[in-house]
Amino acid sequence: GLADLVALHEHDVLFGAKDAPLIGEAVSAAFERGLWLFEGIDGDAGDAEVKGALALRDALRRSGPKLGLDGARAEAVMQRRAADHEAPPPIRGAAFGFLWSISGTIDEAEAAQAVKSAGRPETLGDFLAGVFALAREEVLHTPGLLAVVDGLVSPMTREDFLIAIPSLRMAFAWFPPREREAIARQVLGLHGGEVADARRLVRL
Repeated sequence: GLADLVALHEHDVLFGAKDAPLIGEAVSAAFERGLWLFEGIDGDAGDAEVKGALALRDALRRSGPKLGLDGARAEAVMQRRAADHEAPPPIRGAAFGFLWSISGTIDEAEAAQAVKSAGRPETLGDFLAGVFALAREEVLHTPGLLAVVDGLVSPMTREDFLIAIPSLRMAFAWFPPREREAIARQVLGLHGGEVADARRLVRL
């Protein structure tokens, strides 16, 4: 896939693939094809499609300047997908995460509004999975966004929570254990809990 091609082009010294023109051409072609496919995704979408968006982001970030990848076109595609309320929630979330991690122009208020727009029990976790996969660092440095998520989850009825929780668990799985513990500390702080309990909650 694209992620493997980028890894070869940027790092492979053993087999001589690093900076090889043929591999670079393959990365460029896969990037263009990937954007075209991502823009056309409709209906069901999930982990594979989110990972595809992540590969596009990483290709642009790591190989874009060297290979002349079309960053402006990529951002335009992601803006259209993020704004398309008919798009599958993971696609909207991944597109928003792409823009947040690449452009650096999205502020906390815009991130909060995007999450609120997908705040229904059946869509929240899927949307967040896309955001977390591509903008993990940005989320961790935006504690107000976790407060927004908490504000959407806390008032849910038991029935709504049971609908939301499987995809929410999958979304937070994008964070490694240490980062999940940091998130748990923030959530405990929102509810007046003991932050020392964060590690125990993550283990549960």
